Amino acid sequence: MSLLLEITELAAGYGGVSVLDGISIRVDSAETVGVIGANGAGKTTLLKSIMGFATVQGGGVAMDGADLHTRPVHDRARLGIAYVPEGARVFGELTVAENLEVGGYTTKSRAVLQERLDVVLDLFPVLRQRLSYKGNTLSGGQRQMLAVGRGLMAGASLLLLDEPSLGLAPLIVDELFAKLASIRELGTTILFVEQNAAKAFELADRVYVMSAGRIHLEGTPAQLMEDPSVAALYLGGESVD
Repeated sequence: MSLLLEITELAAGYGGVSVLDGISIRVDSAETVGVIGANGAGKTTLLKSIMGFATVQGGGVAMDGADLHTRPVHDRARLGIAYVPEGARVFGELTVAENLEVGGYTTKSRAVLQERLDVVLDLFPVLRQRLSYKGNTLSGGQRQMLAVGRGLMAGASLLLLDEPSLGLAPLIVDELFAKLASIRELGTTILFVEQNAAKAFELADRVYVMSAGRIHLEGTPAQLMEDPSVAALYLGGESVD
């Protein structure tokens, strides 16, 4: 696998306030990488720094060898990064079809967009049944599937997912993560942050453990499950709060 995303000694935050303190991670092409940690650890800020929504105060972020430091958000999207924020945010007054069309705004080819749409609707058949429904009429799980599908419509080489299980019932979480596993099998590179450590360990090839704006541990799920501190903190049968 080749290196796709490289973050080196990243310091970042908002309005002069630091949240991340020297974060270094890597994500290879076609790899699925999870980041776990308690609320306030800096997980969301990590994703926002990659996408350009947080202020980088030091260090670097590179995508496929290209330095992202001075690139605006829309340019990062054109480079192949799609960000799915927490809370299943969709355009409530737009239909499912319109939400998906918005996701493919960077692509002019109707044939390519149709191919992507076919992939999304095959992955999420419930969306095919609701193409004419407005986003605000969908259930929480359906909105999350629509949000992920909208990211895939961009044809992104890197999909950033922020707390995909947040607020969803356990059965819906299981269904969603099965879909994410299918997306992984299609070869899409995924970097996701997640409070439900057990689900993160099921999906990820590698996992980083964050605390107080820093990376404290990194390894495969099997390696981390052997660490008593990880097992006690994150695998006690409850999601991390």
